[in-house]
Amino acid sequence: LNLSAAGSSIIAELLRLKDNIPEVFLDTDEASQERKYQPVLIDFAYLKRGEEFERKLNASTGMLDLDQEFFDNYQPILMR
Repeated sequence: LNLSAAGSSIIAELLRLKDNIPEVFLDTDEASQERKYQPVLIDFAYLKRGEEFERKLNASTGMLDLDQEFFDNYQPILMR
């Protein structure tokens, strides 16, 4: 019963959040101005090649600044 309730809570939260996805996370024309964050947005490939992504990010202060800017702008959503 507890497992079922937890699953229902997760599904309800996902359904609620799906309508509030910022354009920066979507691949749409409206998001074209936000494509500047694309180098710091990663997918599940990070799980296999994490060191490569970290090395690329840490190789440039511009990339570190971009990563920090992205985190500052979208922290509430990322921390949820």
